[in-house]
Amino acid sequence: AQIDNLVGPPHFSEGLYGVREWDYVFNYRENDTHKICQYKILFDKDMNAQSFYWYPNGCNSTSGFTLNADFLFDFDKDTLTPKGEEIVDNVAMQLKKTGVKDVRIEGHTDRLGSNAYNLDLSQRRSNTVKERLIERGVDANFTAIGLGKKHQVVSCKGESGDILKECLRPNRRVIITAQATLDKPDEAGPIGPSPLYQ
Repeated sequence: AQIDNLVGPPHFSEGLYGVREWDYVFNYRENDTHKICQYKILFDKDMNAQSFYWYPNGCNSTSGFTLNADFLFDFDKDTLTPKGEEIVDNVAMQLKKTGVKDVRIEGHTDRLGSNAYNLDLSQRRSNTVKERLIERGVDANFTAIGLGKKHQVVSCKGESGDILKECLRPNRRVIITAQATLDKPDEAGPIGPSPLYQ
């Protein structure tokens, strides 16, 4: 019943003496490309879901996702907050699960301070996240860059002092984009389409 509520009734079902296998077909667009993925759920004799498979694994050979971590750093700092450590550790777990080959890390700052200072700060933040991912066992080709205050999420006009600093927190972020090339894309596996991981 829980699966039915989440994704609806199966498009196809198979199994002797009662349904033991549910199959779904998902159509979606990714980077202006139309993709089709199949999702299979296998049940035990009591109809408890036991196994979940995507076909093809990763859906069309690659799996990428972007996580935007808004709470990694405090104002003017390049040290991860406790929440930031938790977020990056969770990202590391996901990256290892999908077997990534390439990871791009972009550091961003708020608008306070000079361009040169913010470029340096954002680079240090990007490096901090990279080091944390490596410490957590992510084995990939890393690109870590700092973009300073070039891309602001919020402007917080009319605010000042501590209220302004807190309001600008979403701009102090690191965006992590990963791409995984699967060894056997024609086989079923646990990795779904990349929009699921965004």
